[in-house]
Amino acid sequence: MSEVRAWFDLYIAAFNEPDFDTMIEYYAPNMLFEGRTGRREGRPAFIDYYRMLKSRVDEKMEVLSFVGTWDRILAEVRVNIRPYEDWPDFPTGPLLAGEHIQSVNLMYYDIVDRQFSRVRAAPFSGRKRL
Repeated sequence: MSEVRAWFDLYIAAFNEPDFDTMIEYYAPNMLFEGRTGRREGRPAFIDYYRMLKSRVDEKMEVLSFVGTWDRILAEVRVNIRPYEDWPDFPTGPLLAGEHIQSVNLMYYDIVDRQFSRVRAAPFSGRKRL
């Protein structure tokens, strides 16, 4: 396994835990996130969003495919979401407590000094209820 993949796998493990102290180390101070749930600029905005999100849903990522260098990573990621509570205005569509939602997304990470400077997420498959 490459050094880059091992580093990225540690991030995925921290994300799934969630371990916010480890996650924050992966984000550049001025990072930019763009995805279906919106746009967030700066490390604080991104980590604050995920603290709120992880308080309402159990979200786990599983890497299906990976190509990466210390400049950029492209990963195909299966995302599983299990809401703790109903969330009718969730950005990608209503969630009901106890349901299981799954999607596959393409994630593109730009990296500067071993931190994500820009993260872009795009759905590869539609959201499905399991």
